[in-house]
Amino acid sequence: MTNNPVPSSIHGHTRWVIPGGCIPLDSHGPEPDCTSRDELIILNTHDEDAAVALHVYYAERPPVGPYRIRVPARRIRCIRCNDLIDPEALPLDTPYALTLTADRPVFVQFIQRYFGQHQRYAHPLVAYPIGD
Repeated sequence: MTNNPVPSSIHGHTRWVIPGGCIPLDSHGPEPDCTSRDELIILNTHDEDAAVALHVYYAERPPVGPYRIRVPARRIRCIRCNDLIDPEALPLDTPYALTLTADRPVFVQFIQRYFGQHQRYAHPLVAYPIGD
């Protein structure tokens, strides 16, 4: 078996948009595992930590942010959007969009997890990179 080294900096993007988030109000099952939520997964393939800033946009109120996140070098960081509280908590059952800006190229995935009374699902959605 050959030891293939992992490239240290696969190119990603520094700016991303997630146009359709909404943290469901309903959750059924033991917490925190069965709490309905939106999740961000950020991959940093570089040899240095990535500093990420999130801004949240709403239909009926002004944007909020930045939410500051650090992604360690050559690691992923999983963030429950329900846990974003500084500068303020995201309201439940309210449509929102996110913009993400990083100081180095990263990769982003967005997943909605719903643990409703009659159904459960994990729905991966597209995060759109904005030209670098």
